[in-house]
Amino acid sequence: LQINPQLGLTFQNLTEEPQGTTYRANTGWMAGIDFRIGSAFYLQPGLFFGQNATTVATVVGDTSVTTEIEDDLVRNLLKGRVMVGYKLINAEGFKLRVAVGPSYDFLLSVQSRDDVFDVEKANFNDGVWNLEAGLGLDLAMFTIEPGVAFGLSNVYSDDPAVSDINSKYFTWYLTMGLVFGEGR
Repeated sequence: LQINPQLGLTFQNLTEEPQGTTYRANTGWMAGIDFRIGSAFYLQPGLFFGQNATTVATVVGDTSVTTEIEDDLVRNLLKGRVMVGYKLINAEGFKLRVAVGPSYDFLLSVQSRDDVFDVEKANFNDGVWNLEAGLGLDLAMFTIEPGVAFGLSNVYSDDPAVSDINSKYFTWYLTMGLVFGEGR
């Protein structure tokens, strides 16, 4: 068993922009812990708290006068994931790992950073499923892992105001942490 507390950066975007709106990934963060159970092949359950941000720009107004407004859509979440991994290189003090698996992001809160947009949590699904993949490098007790999470569930709820928007999350992340336990 290995225990892996970690901290990292996230860059989250949304897919399928509605007409007149653009999304751009912005910087967020995540902190949490996962466990590696096994040797060369391993199971990696984990729990993380995070804050993700996406810049949203939209055009408002009528056909004669339009204005573009922009703000960050900020979401606080609790992420649970279960990855299955394999150590491509499993030397003493040096590991190169790949892992893939599902995750679930439970939405805790959502807001417009500068209150430019009227954002309500009810417009968002309470949680979304993702498929995650990562490549990890362990050097002695230090670890670094870049990865990606592909959203499988729609971001927006069935609320009529947003139900026709089929956006999903697309998130890049980079975590750094420590590895404790057997098999480092």
